[in-house]
Amino acid sequence: MVAALIVLVILVSTNTWNPFPGIWEWVSASQPLASPNVSWQQRLGSGPQTVTFAGNAVVVEHRTSVEARGVSSGTQLWEKDKDWVAVAGEGLDSVVVVGELLTKGYEVLDPLTGAVRRSDKQAVAVWTYRNALLDVRCGDAKDCQLSAWDPRGSSPMWTVDLPGIGFVLFADNPDLLDAKPLTARRIEGSAGGPVLMPSLLGFSVDGKVRVVDTAAGRAVQDFEPDRRDRHVVVGGRVIRVQARSADGTCYFTVIASDPALQREVWRHEAVNLRTAEGAGCAQREGPAGGQNVIVGVTADGREAVLDAYDGRVLWLGGHGDKLLAVDDQYALVRPSGGKAVTTYEFGVKRARWSFSTEDPKASVAITRFAAIVAPEGPDRIVALSPANGRTLADLRSSAKVLAVGQTGMIIGGQREIGFVPFSTAAPPASPGSAPHPRTPGSATVRRNPCAVRKSDPDRQSALRVRRGAAAGLGLPLMSSAAAFSYAPLLPTGADLTEYRLVSDEGVDVVNGPGGRRFLTVEPAVLTQLTAEAMHDIAHFLRPAHLAQLRAIIDDPAASPNDRFVALDLLRNANIAAGGVLPMCQDTGTAIVMGKRGRHVLTDGTDEEAIARGVYEAYTRLNLRYSQLAPLTMWEERNTGSNLPAQVEIYAEDPGGQPDAYKFLFMAKGGGSANKSYLYQETKALLNPTRMMQFLDEKLRLIGTSACPPYHLAVVIGGTSAEYALKAAKLASAKYLDGMPTEGSMLAHGFRDTELEAEILELTRQFGIGAQFGGRYFCHDVRVIRLPRHGASCPVAIAVSCSADRQALAKVTPSGVWLERLETDPARFLPEVTDAHLETEEVVRIDLNRPMDDIRAELAKYPVKTRLSLSGPLVVARDIAHAKIAERLDAGEPMPAYLRDHAVYYAGPAKTPEGYASGSFGPTTAGRMDAYVARFQAAGGSHVMLAKGNRSRGVTESCHQHGGFYLGSIGGPAARLAQDCIKHVEVIEYPSSAWRPSGRSRSKTSPPSSSWTTRATTSSPR
Repeated sequence: MVAALIVLVILVSTNTWNPFPGIWEWVSASQPLASPNVSWQQRLGSGPQTVTFAGNAVVVEHRTSVEARGVSSGTQLWEKDKDWVAVAGEGLDSVVVVGELLTKGYEVLDPLTGAVRRSDKQAVAVWTYRNALLDVRCGDAKDCQLSAWDPRGSSPMWTVDLPGIGFVLFADNPDLLDAKPLTARRIEGSAGGPVLMPSLLGFSVDGKVRVVDTAAGRAVQDFEPDRRDRHVVVGGRVIRVQARSADGTCYFTVIASDPALQREVWRHEAVNLRTAEGAGCAQREGPAGGQNVIVGVTADGREAVLDAYDGRVLWLGGHGDKLLAVDDQYALVRPSGGKAVTTYEFGVKRARWSFSTEDPKASVAITRFAAIVAPEGPDRIVALSPANGRTLADLRSSAKVLAVGQTGMIIGGQREIGFVPFSTAAPPASPGSAPHPRTPGSATVRRNPCAVRKSDPDRQSALRVRRGAAAGLGLPLMSSAAAFSYAPLLPTGADLTEYRLVSDEGVDVVNGPGGRRFLTVEPAVLTQLTAEAMHDIAHFLRPAHLAQLRAIIDDPAASPNDRFVALDLLRNANIAAGGVLPMCQDTGTAIVMGKRGRHVLTDGTDEEAIARGVYEAYTRLNLRYSQLAPLTMWEERNTGSNLPAQVEIYAEDPGGQPDAYKFLFMAKGGGSANKSYLYQETKALLNPTRMMQFLDEKLRLIGTSACPPYHLAVVIGGTSAEYALKAAKLASAKYLDGMPTEGSMLAHGFRDTELEAEILELTRQFGIGAQFGGRYFCHDVRVIRLPRHGASCPVAIAVSCSADRQALAKVTPSGVWLERLETDPARFLPEVTDAHLETEEVVRIDLNRPMDDIRAELAKYPVKTRLSLSGPLVVARDIAHAKIAERLDAGEPMPAYLRDHAVYYAGPAKTPEGYASGSFGPTTAGRMDAYVARFQAAGGSHVMLAKGNRSRGVTESCHQHGGFYLGSIGGPAARLAQDCIKHVEVIEYPSSAWRPSGRSRSKTSPPSSSWTTRATTSSPR
């Protein structure tokens, strides 16, 4: 009877058979998983086996099915009748791998749609990582091949032979010879998701071991281990544990070797890796640790963390200290007799942070994005930043933590799961970690990131090792210098960009030496990609930028002028998206940065192919030529093609992908480029008060001439002045958004998000606003802190203007991809008219009237009055002003057109067929400041129209001569061309810097700064 009841309960609870659905539904009714409540909670058909984040999806494994749910709402996206599931890749590049037990093969699915991206019918085992997918297929039991795939790739990156597989398992992630993570009762062991593929993997086959170098894609060692020993492959080393019994005690020796050189690297005689228990010393367990560290116990009973690469002691506990969780950067420890969790970062002298808990048996785990502490009595789940202990989430719950991602975690109990969002997006905990430790004789270039500073002989460090104590244990001493460690200066996170396919032609994958696979890229691919990118960034913007403009209009705290500018810029974006008129008349210098992986092959003419793409875009489209060739030190001439482009190509694996070629395309206009600043400061600047005083002074100097609202970047520090400036440019383009938000002894750069918020608020207090007063001087701020030489402290400032022109791109085995920009900006336009934005009457000025009448009318109104101008304007910029100055020097009078008309400092892009002008916007007024006093004294330039600030000399001259400066919105050049300019004719200086194109005088020819042009307009300014 009891047995039958037990069977019945099991059948019902597992949703296998339920004779009492109504009663069971009442018994198992949903209860909140946590308090405060989760963002969403969903009931599943059965209890989940595993849960994993895959980009914007949550993948759930049941006993006989797999489903995906949206991260934002928990609604089901798709479901498949499959027995197992794993996730490879990370972020938006994630894929879902599914299969059936005891059935060969697997499918690679899109996380959001469940669509099959790739299908395999022969694989007998699969391993999934953040940067790769491995599978094994066998001709027979002794003839197998191990292949590595890019998670979204369509052909293997490399293939290596295996002498069998040593097991019969048609499933995912079978055990390898690696270190196992420490476990916690209320935290799923796989909660952190896939890890990076280790540099070396060990496969045990029929009593032998084959070691595979995953960077080079080749076998580097085969050996037959002693059956009494235990072997693991960790941190780029083969680690052998010997256990010998004597006097009723196990004595251990740990030996690490380099498999490529087949020589011993380090050994310990006094550390037990807990591979054996009891006097028999039979080693039945593998050691615990991370990808590059292992955990053991010293001869006197203290727990220790060792660097698997070189055997250094990274942390040594006191007597009674308990190691709760560890990865390659942090150790989470419960001190002896305490009720706290204390976190140590390897290489940092003091504990990072401590979290108090009354439960001495609280479950603890460390993932890339959060440290999790789950005490009981009362039940609680707390997510903390590994770097500083900042609380990301804190809730009362008895649920289990199933998965941890960058934006939150999934918790669950029985058939319920729920999403707990983090208070801020959690940065990866180990930003500088490298997937491949450097091993002599292999193709890898990075090694274990665990950095350790020297031990202080007089004080106990964060590693809690005294030199004398370490020596007494027979452990290696640290040298007086810091141990070698490497991290990129600008580590970036996962690429979350949404791309569109440009082409799948011109790229191929070929076999190379050592079984490696190489991506070949034809020059025409780079030309096509560049031309496409330069077209897109001239006409389209990122959706996030457009959303920020719309947010200004919707913000009740925004000034009327802020909203007026934002609306005009949105209208301009809609016109530019038509693909005829570029969004800004200054279509910029073409800047291209490429990162080419080591397995990417081209013909070596990459820069030329990219430059040809720039040429094709600028000569084919309605873009302006802005590049001047220096013929002598004093003479220069427009190149007529916008070449040269600035092309920089780096040899590095972008995002750890050796067969990828990634790009950043930018078009940088003169206005925003001229607002790049470098200040050489000192250590005295590095305190909060002085820093804010400094920025309050310097940021005001940017002014409005570069067309705000800005994306502002501030870089503090840098290994050189030029590197700080480069980092500022990249940060202003959001290229560095994925950087970690905490520093470490690896000395990489990081984002200071708190200072970003403070600086953004500082700019809102300036009152400058979006060009004409208000709050929105900046859309957002990026602050990057870099390492520096002790004797210098460079500070770089840069902006990206309202023509926020950049796009990412990549060439991979799957094709040629370009960032998807917004082609339908109309969806960001509000249902609003000009009347809604006006709190005062717009004054209309007729420019056909005599100049004295125009000035008399303007004199009636205060500064900040909004004007609508209609009538002729004379357009003249730098060279035209210089030539007129030469005429005044020669005793000639001021030309009548500058005496009788207002002057507009502006210049167009090329004129499309059927238009009076190409994109036509104002230039920076300050460039003409030196001429104003002379020109006004000679009777000209009494009314000036442009963008940006003017000098005190201009103000004084206007007071003296009765002049006026009218500020035009910087940015909406396409709107001016389409809606405002009715007629253009060249009246003087047509060819000083450009050869005429042969068009009629009623239309603007390709632009030149030397022309003097009369433009008839009718538009609010």
